[in-house]
Amino acid sequence: MRIKSNLVGTNIYIRNYELTDKLFCTNMWFDKVNGKYLSDPTEEFVDDNYCQAVDDMYNSPNGYYFIITRICDNSRIGSFCAFPDETEQIIDIGYCIHQLYWRQGYATECLKMIIEWAQTQNFTTITAEVAKDNIASCKLLEKFNFKIKKESSYKKYHMNIEFKSYIFEYHITNKGKNKPFPKVGQGLLNGRLLQSAAMDCTVHCSRLYGPLQRTIQSAAGDCSNPTDRQA
Repeated sequence: MRIKSNLVGTNIYIRNYELTDKLFCTNMWFDKVNGKYLSDPTEEFVDDNYCQAVDDMYNSPNGYYFIITRICDNSRIGSFCAFPDETEQIIDIGYCIHQLYWRQGYATECLKMIIEWAQTQNFTTITAEVAKDNIASCKLLEKFNFKIKKESSYKKYHMNIEFKSYIFEYHITNKGKNKPFPKVGQGLLNGRLLQSAAMDCTVHCSRLYGPLQRTIQSAAGDCSNPTDRQA
């Protein structure tokens, strides 16, 4: 799935993933610090099945793969994925900001943009899975009025590492029932907003729509509630 035009914010824009973005993404995901709370493995645990799944990300019919790019210098600063369920009412999200750009408010702006985009696409609910230990990302979702739906867990691909997690849920409405989410502007760049205290900017996709997610979770022996994971 691909968007027809970029999503443009104040400091960043979100575009479709391209094949030339593969090395940027995998370097970020495989890093032991940057990818700590992702289900992706560190480099030594990558195998042919995983590599094939990454190669299949481009133009995937199962979901959206995005690159987050800084407007001021066109630098890639992170990745984002979003997977609609079979009803096309619920969309599950995951994202990772490169550690060079932590504490600068980019995750805040990105999440705001994705919520607005999901609303224009007529989705009714956004879900996201976050490791309980990933306190900064949990707080970010809570600031945007995401609520904990249930507890779960997930494992890193081919690694004996398991994270207890929360499944967060956000109900989109056009009737003003949700509290307004934070305004985003130039103040992001002076570190005063939500991500100023964050040490990590990663959220794990909880659904298995994309080939990459299916490959990771099948090999990891995922132990989350199967009703929240659609193959």
